Amino acid sequence: MNHFHVGQEVACIDDTTFPEQWLGIQKDKIYKIRWIGMYKSYLAGEYLGVLLDGVTRPCPQFGDKDVPFRASRFRPLVKDPIAVFRGLLASGPDLAKIKKKEAV
Repeated sequence: MNHFHVGQEVACIDDTTFPEQWLGIQKDKIYKIRWIGMYKSYLAGEYLGVLLDGVTRPCPQFGDKDVPFRASRFRPLVKDPIAVFRGLLASGPDLAKIKKKEAV
């Protein structure tokens, strides 16, 4: 399930990589998504990727001008942590209108 969208702020939760490479992202830093979609890489295969405002990651060896980061390296920034539960209540059945089963 995709919980990301363009313009959304996300927090980096994984900036690990090979020691000789630099990803250009930092754990716990906040970024804004400027593109999201499936990306196919010769080395990493196909994955859900994101491009971030202010960060580019060129890969001239393969002709890529800006390689997306795996979306799994980020989590959505939640400004209202209980909004998800409010949404569930709003879209669920009206419990006050449901009749309770009577014991016979």
